[in-house]
Amino acid sequence: MFYRQAQSAVMEALPRLKSLGIPTKRPSDYFAQMAKTDEHMQKVRELGFLRLSHIKPFSSFLALLYLLDHLIFLDSTEVS
Repeated sequence: MFYRQAQSAVMEALPRLKSLGIPTKRPSDYFAQMAKTDEHMQKVRELGFLRLSHIKPFSSFLALLYLLDHLIFLDSTEVS
């Protein structure tokens, strides 16, 4: 419901703004000021990579435990 109200308001407002000559898009050479420094973002990326590097081995370990837990051993008489 909120989405539809917002969409309706935007569809009504855009033509009005254009008719008044008010720009509704950023200039192509617009650069926003960064909230975080590049050094900080590099630290965040490194921490994220370190966390992700632990996930794959752990998920492989869990898959192995699952397989071992559900492994069916066949009698030697059934194997021919």
